[in-house]
Amino acid sequence: MKRRDDVLFTAASALGAMVLLLVLMGCEPDQGTDTGNALTVEFAVRGDTTAPQARELGTLTSATMLLNTIEYYDCASAGEVDFTGEFENDLLARTVLGTREVEFDAVCGVEMEAENPAGDTIVATGTTPLGTLFDFSTTMGIEAEIETDDPAGFPLVDGRLTRIDIVFDLDAWFDVDLDAGVITGDTILISADDNADLHAAIEERILADGALERED
Repeated sequence: MKRRDDVLFTAASALGAMVLLLVLMGCEPDQGTDTGNALTVEFAVRGDTTAPQARELGTLTSATMLLNTIEYYDCASAGEVDFTGEFENDLLARTVLGTREVEFDAVCGVEMEAENPAGDTIVATGTTPLGTLFDFSTTMGIEAEIETDDPAGFPLVDGRLTRIDIVFDLDAWFDVDLDAGVITGDTILISADDNADLHAAIEERILADGALERED
């Protein structure tokens, strides 16, 4: 069974860092388990891309996102699962952060941070609808929080491995006119210094995106 909750998103930026708030909508929980039982949860990050040609979008060949801190927490704020380090997530695959035994029976939210003083936090390459190579990169810092509207949270399943993914819609990120970019050599470079309008438009779409998906 898969369940996906889309989010409402607000963002503000200061000194080059962007603060994001994502709120899960319409979470309809099923039965969890009695508090105190250890439940096994696999936490991961991935991107979705479905039939971009049908939407006249570019085709991605790579997409990575750097996260430094990911913290999942329960509804009573009595427990949490932390991942800290430098996690370079391959968004065209499914990057597993780890599998943990948890003592709580529902996840009510997750906080994420991304910062890379040495360089980029998100990099993506691919081809435009007309077949030109493009290369996107951003150094923006990210602080994001995902919370469930339902106080019962995001239930876990007793006796089975529960998979919880942070999911990004990569088609939505690049739903811009990539072929409008200026070509350097044989590639459309999209960064703060190259094709800045396209760069800003893609960053805006990144800020407007995010969801959690649970698969039992």
